Amino acid sequence: MAPSYRARYDGAMADLPEPPASRALAALAPYLRPHAPVLALAALCVACGAGAAMAMVPLARYAADAFGKLTFGALNLIVLGLIALFALRGAFNFAQAALSSHVSLAATAQLREDVFARLLALDLAFHRRHRPADLGARLVADVGLVKDALAALLAELVPSVIIIFYSLGYVFWLNWRLALATLVGAPVVGLAIAHFGRKLHDLAGEGQVRVSDVFVRAQESLAAAALVKAFGREAEEAARFAAASQAHRQALWRAAIVGASQSPVIATLQTAAMGGVLWVGGYEIIQGRLAPADLIAFAAAIGVAVDPTLAVSHAWSRIQIALAGARRVVALLEVPLPPPPPADAPPLGQVAGALAAEGVAFAYEPGRPALAGVSVAAGPGEVLALVGPSGGGKSTLAMLLVRLGDPDAGRVTLDGRDVRTIRPAELRRAIAYVPQDPVLFAGTIAENLRFGRPAASDADLEAACRVAQAHDFVVALPEGYATTLGEGGGGLSGGQRQRLAIARALVADPAVLVLDEATSALDNATEEALRHALADRMRGRTIVIVAHRLASINGADRIFVLAGGQVVQAGTPAALLAEEGPFRRLVEAGDAGTPSRQAS
Repeated sequence: MAPSYRARYDGAMADLPEPPASRALAALAPYLRPHAPVLALAALCVACGAGAAMAMVPLARYAADAFGKLTFGALNLIVLGLIALFALRGAFNFAQAALSSHVSLAATAQLREDVFARLLALDLAFHRRHRPADLGARLVADVGLVKDALAALLAELVPSVIIIFYSLGYVFWLNWRLALATLVGAPVVGLAIAHFGRKLHDLAGEGQVRVSDVFVRAQESLAAAALVKAFGREAEEAARFAAASQAHRQALWRAAIVGASQSPVIATLQTAAMGGVLWVGGYEIIQGRLAPADLIAFAAAIGVAVDPTLAVSHAWSRIQIALAGARRVVALLEVPLPPPPPADAPPLGQVAGALAAEGVAFAYEPGRPALAGVSVAAGPGEVLALVGPSGGGKSTLAMLLVRLGDPDAGRVTLDGRDVRTIRPAELRRAIAYVPQDPVLFAGTIAENLRFGRPAASDADLEAACRVAQAHDFVVALPEGYATTLGEGGGGLSGGQRQRLAIARALVADPAVLVLDEATSALDNATEEALRHALADRMRGRTIVIVAHRLASINGADRIFVLAGGQVVQAGTPAALLAEEGPFRRLVEAGDAGTPSRQAS
């Protein structure tokens, strides 16, 4: 039986195993297929450029003969022919390079967009397991290496190989003995190129890991700048970043040393091989089996192949370096996506708002369950509260209720339908979610509020902000709703960010609203005003509240107490207060749970 999605997903998430080079290359091939016509035109330019380069060989032979009895006509022909051939070769090389660059840039842009789209499609369990900075490094730096590899393949490797084969064909036609002498040194040069390629591939893989570490150190420290300053840890954080930076520098330095030694080693081997060929050619002339003009033509043919051989060496090294990045990128593309809804799934239609979890189990890591057989239900128009100690599973359950992940067992339903059978776009229109630590994007307040409903009017924004108790502070800003926020809502307090996040959810006009400790940063008076306004706005609609303060769950129709990933008590507020149990103990302690900034 084929492994389940969850089993395949856990295996892929373990450490993002990198596929072999052959599979990585196969995964990249579809990105080149749409550009086949441009590649064909580039190949034609390659062939023409190689032909212009090889035409210099018979011109060299003609010049060798002509200089013995030189005339003005022959001299003009040689000079003009040389200029024309170089100009033709340059024109074809330019056209081929431009076409190749177009293909490599277009293909890698599409690759980067596909990887980004896949990262967005993966559920939150994946993002909890992997550092954003490392994913960013793969998206930017590693895809950049793939671009370099495609450019090297199309602009250097293919043209150079064609010229080398042209040269070999010509020298075999000219003198097979000399051609065989030329091939004696070819395996040595080829082995040297392969050796340098392997070394650079390994060093490039280490370098990409180190650059991810640099991204991570920078992102973590800068994102927590206030905390770093509050604890006076600037020097320590700078030292941690410096250590990562130096490790990256050392990896690049080792790769640079190998790369720098490549050209002189290859050139020396080529020169030694060329010296052997000249010796054999001289011997053939002494024996009367080769004309001096033919030896000059032969040397010209070999000379034409010298630069392409070095180009092959450099291109092969760049490709090996890029393969390290390509494998890291393809590893992301191979993480399984959550199964889509059935192709024949009926439309969601009008949403009543009955939301339920039935026997739900979930684990972020195998063997460490966050939820075990949890069942909760909210009827249409009800206010349901989830309370309990930190780590009890409240936020995990809220995440599953809005399908930011799928349970390992059991199911979540909306109006009786498994949410996995509902098209994602329809589900997102029906349910809005506000986390404790809301994210605001760089842009205006109005743009942030319209994030879930771009067509919302200015009146819609104002109405939602009045309910969320945000309108007064927004209009007090210099440009009101047109005020531009920094990244993450920079310039606003935590309470202001939470109120804007609630307003953004209300602008989307959902049938179900899930608030995951979304008012934790508000003072009691503001929270009370927001609760009353929200009750009026959402009358007849379903609200799920994850709370750590009793004030947040005032007005709840039913309460579920979670502890240890299980429902340990459930009922109406009056019923729970009337019986001895976890909820009454929480009330007597003056809290409905323990405040936590982490998803429980």
